[in-house]
Amino acid sequence: MREKRDGGWQPIETAPRDGTPFLTYSEDAAANPQESALGTKSSPFLVMAWVMGDPTPVDEHGDHHDIHCYEPTHWLSLEKIPAPPAARSGGDA
Repeated sequence: MREKRDGGWQPIETAPRDGTPFLTYSEDAAANPQESALGTKSSPFLVMAWVMGDPTPVDEHGDHHDIHCYEPTHWLSLEKIPAPPAARSGGDA
């Protein structure tokens, strides 16, 4: 992952714990993608947030992901994610 090498990704232990959503990355999920009942592969990326007082982050639905299926190792501020190419250029997709 180029962003991790460049310093954009940070260890999950440093993620905000105030309910701010952030993008997470799981090294285990990247190395061992799971296949769903529909035949799709799991993603190593999830948007999550830490709810105050909770020991593990939750996804946008408020679900805790089973630590055996998805354990985030790194996080990235959603503010650092660039806009899609069409949005940056002001043109249509």
